[in-house]
Amino acid sequence: MHLTSMARWAAAQDSGALVAPSLATEGFLHCAFADQVGGVIERHWRGAGEIMALTLDPQKLAGRLRVERSAGSGQDYPHLYGELPLAAVLSAQRMRTPEV
Repeated sequence: MHLTSMARWAAAQDSGALVAPSLATEGFLHCAFADQVGGVIERHWRGAGEIMALTLDPQKLAGRLRVERSAGSGQDYPHLYGELPLAAVLSAQRMRTPEV
């Protein structure tokens, strides 16, 4: 899964692909396995209001999706090396994040 802001999701609808700031700064888009999403929202999205949770089709990401160890948490997370084409999004769910 990939979590994104409503504004980035809207921009992706126009361009056909989603690009997150981490692509420029870290070289990849952060993703999470379904059982990690709650913790990611708690740590990084608390107070953000509405966001989109995107379920991805790994088959359509042509080897650009890699599972790697996070230095901060010690857990393995999927990282997408490149922009996220909308064709690889299986579903998009609007979520409300917890308040600060």
